[in-house]
Order: sequence, then C-alpha cells, then structure tokens
Amino acid sequence: MAYVRLRGHFKNIAIVSVYAPTSAAEKPDKETFYSQLQALVERIQRRDLSIVAGDWNGRTGRGDSTTSQLIDRFGLGSRCENGERLLNFANQNRLFVPNTGFKHRNKYLPTWFSNDSYAPTPTSENLLARMVV
Repeated sequence: MAYVRLRGHFKNIAIVSVYAPTSAAEKPDKETFYSQLQALVERIQRRDLSIVAGDWNGRTGRGDSTTSQLIDRFGLGSRCENGERLLNFANQNRLFVPNTGFKHRNKYLPTWFSNDSYAPTPTSENLLARMVV
C-alpha cells in the first residue's frame, strides 16, 4: 500500500495505491489487508477527494438495484469473493467503482489473461469518493 496527499487550490486529493491479496491467499491475509487499508482510509480527511486505486484481484461484475450506489451496469464478468470484499469496503467508505460507469470496448475491459486459458478476466478496479459539484 502507498499513500500520497496532494494539496490542491480548491480541494486536496488523497491517493491510495493498493495490491490486494489474490483469491488463492489465506483468509487471514485478506482480512489483514482490508483492516490495514481501512485504518489508512480512516486517516484521510473527509473533505479530501479520495482515490483508492490498484490491483484488487477481484471482479465486481455488473451492478444491479442492490449495488447501484457502488457500481454501474458496465462491469464485466461475475462477482467473485474478492470482488465482494471490494464492494463491502467501498460501501463502508462511501466509494464508487468508476470503471463500471462507462461503456468500454470489450478489448479494453480485461486486465489479466490466464496462462492456461484464453478467457480474459477483469481484476483491477479503482474507487473514487463521491463528489457533488
């Protein structure tokens, strides 16, 4: 995890870069990662624009009526356990997954290809604090 705070003229920007444990990681490792991330995010000032970006090693899938405040309808694939953890974290911190809010060409959606399969997988998502302008 890395953190930087940029002072802006009208608003400061807090950027957190992460590399989440893979789905093969042990459950305690995943819990430790998210508890450390939560502690870091809680130190960010509320008035800052928060961006939490990196490789989440998870898939959020498409949004529906229960997740519309977190993700939009342009997600790819189906939600996995790590994607569920990501959405729980986003919900707890009032963050949005902007990658899912825009239609992209299919060739730009996947971020990872398995060595033993040609099935592309979207694993990276970014989070953005809601901002009313």
